[in-house]
Amino acid sequence: MSALNIDDAADMFGGVADFTQHTVDNIDDAMSDDGADSLGGDDSTSEMDLLQQCWVNEVASPSLLPIDVDLVECLTLLLKNQLAVIDQLEESVADPMSALQLSMYQTEVDRVKYVLVDYLRVRLRKIERNALWYMSQFPDGKEYKTNAEVLKHMPSKLLDNKPELDLNLQKLDDMQTTRMVDPPHDDTYLLAKMVSNGAQWASNGNDEEPDFSEYRHGHMILARYDSIKARVVSKEIELVP
Repeated sequence: MSALNIDDAADMFGGVADFTQHTVDNIDDAMSDDGADSLGGDDSTSEMDLLQQCWVNEVASPSLLPIDVDLVECLTLLLKNQLAVIDQLEESVADPMSALQLSMYQTEVDRVKYVLVDYLRVRLRKIERNALWYMSQFPDGKEYKTNAEVLKHMPSKLLDNKPELDLNLQKLDDMQTTRMVDPPHDDTYLLAKMVSNGAQWASNGNDEEPDFSEYRHGHMILARYDSIKARVVSKEIELVP
């Protein structure tokens, strides 16, 4: 394989990984270069910002938020491509300045990888913590309940009465006197920051006697999560962990 240098890498990424086009004269130039401060160009920078916002909101929220599948798949592919090119560059870079620049790209890739992996790990922990509740909310979850790997651990007599057992448990849940499956605690009070201007909603979460309040961009608020959840999903509000 022919040697691959920093300039060749820019062509391989097609503008996504905006590798530096000029020679790095010293460490200060490398640190101030836009290409070294982000995963890629303007597009990938905005994608990283979106990922960070999704990550922070997911860490702070008591229940699962909608996942941006396109964003996750885009960053996963971007990381895979950049790691492949960095591996090739490590074999061909010789001068100290190019090695320093390559090290900075590796650090940025590791940062994005950490945020993405931890974001998905937080979601998995929430699913594990309230697995039965989430299974009851989504069609795929209901199918999972009948999976053979789950059913094989149940006594045969219990399985024979499973339809009647499910019906009785559902009746208890519907009566709201005894909750058989605990949902996430969306009534938790959280600290949040306004992103949009003029947002107004019942900040106390009380539908019967709502306390309507108006907030501006940058305002910090303390509110019940269930009263601001829709605003978090629409990105009008950011949670503060």
